[in-house]
Amino acid sequence: MPHVYCVFIHALLQIVVKEEMRRRHMAEHERRMAEMRKAERERERARAQQRQQRRAGERDKRRRRTASGSPKK
Repeated sequence: MPHVYCVFIHALLQIVVKEEMRRRHMAEHERRMAEMRKAERERERARAQQRQQRRAGERDKRRRRTASGSPKK
């Protein structure tokens, strides 16, 4: 009769181990996704800053042209 209990415990242990592996995998997946989201936000912030600098440079060029009296382009 004790053998039946061992089989049950063994099966239960396998379930627990698989569940723990699944949790670890999900935690690792979430960590990687968070890293990817952070990197994407940083790239987008850098792109926005570059656009802003480019616009400011173009605006300054226009101001210099109009101040010097040359025609706009």
